[in-house]
Amino acid sequence: MIAQAQSHWQFLVAGLGGGGTIVGLVGLWTRRGQDKADEVATIVTSAGETVKLSTGLLATYVTEVAKLTERVARLEGLLDQRDRDNRWLSSRVRQLEDTLTVHGIAVPAPPYSRKDPQ
Repeated sequence: MIAQAQSHWQFLVAGLGGGGTIVGLVGLWTRRGQDKADEVATIVTSAGETVKLSTGLLATYVTEVAKLTERVARLEGLLDQRDRDNRWLSSRVRQLEDTLTVHGIAVPAPPYSRKDPQ
């Protein structure tokens, strides 16, 4: 953009300061249209680079979401396994309590109430 501005000013100075007034003014006039075309080309190029960058970021985000989905599925599986283990252990505890009661052995109370932990 600075090079474009310098050539713009060169045409202006040539047009005002020398024997090539008409040549300088015509050059200035034609260069002015090229500056706008160059600006549009720069904007289009920048938009294209932005799209490329956005596409790369989008691909990265899609990959990360897929990895997170796998991790969540694994953690949900572990949570289900823990719940199954807890249910199994609870049933064994109830079975033990029933066995103790049948044999006339007192079942000790838990150290705290499940509804009101201390």
